[in-house]
Amino acid sequence: MKFFHEQRIYTDIKVYAAKTEFNIFPAHWHPETEIVMVRTGQIDVCFNFENYNLEPGDLMVIPGGNVHHFDMNRNGDAFVILFEPMLLDKKSDGCSIPLIIKNCEDTSYFFELYRNIETELQKNDIEYKTFIKLYLDLLSAWCIRSRIKGNIIKLKSDKMVSLMKIQKLFDYIENNYDSKITLKTAAEILHFSISHFCNYFKALTGTTFAKYVNIIRCQSAMNMIRTTDLKIIEISQQCGFENLRTFNREFKKTTGFTPKEYRNSKGSVNTDGIEIYTAEHRNK
Repeated sequence: MKFFHEQRIYTDIKVYAAKTEFNIFPAHWHPETEIVMVRTGQIDVCFNFENYNLEPGDLMVIPGGNVHHFDMNRNGDAFVILFEPMLLDKKSDGCSIPLIIKNCEDTSYFFELYRNIETELQKNDIEYKTFIKLYLDLLSAWCIRSRIKGNIIKLKSDKMVSLMKIQKLFDYIENNYDSKITLKTAAEILHFSISHFCNYFKALTGTTFAKYVNIIRCQSAMNMIRTTDLKIIEISQQCGFENLRTFNREFKKTTGFTPKEYRNSKGSVNTDGIEIYTAEHRNK
């Protein structure tokens, strides 16, 4: 599985729509365009080294290929739509520019489009793909109108530089999170000094290297808790934690639940911000 390059599984149309109450969504990128509309609460976003804050009524457009992560520090929810850019009418693509529209007018229209897309995806009725494409074109046109009327924050798109530099590192984390990963080794992969690497990684992902690795380990542990009968201590060892105490602390810090609580719930607790990387949370 990929932790940095988020890859979703689609059927006939590359569109995903979901309401999320995530806490932490680690740094990632994907080829699809992503639109996030905050309904309640606040979300801190890091987009290509820059930090932003989203409040209720704010909409963020993230064209494919850009590194970003979310951190919802307060209770709330947001609506997310991901789709393949080629589904839009190229003559009026209002979703190709990375930006934030503050205090969008008529947010009810966005929610109506979101619900229509979600309904079509769930029902798979006759010509549902045609209807979804029409709704996406309406969403694109609505974004154009909103960014003309609204308070706009333009985002810097530096995707190729960021991805080319750091993809090798995230591949290394993916393949070695179950063993000890040192800061020195990580810095050497990018040919950085340790101090420069720490600053670079924090700017890109919004968190420290150690915390990011622990989030990935906890995500793997969650999957193992749901799908195996292994003892908690065995899972902690296989996920790269030095001891059970550290595992319990980091798991609680990352998910809000102890490993035992999570197992007793059979993986049904609300931890979408981490579990979205697993197959169960992909659009099927």
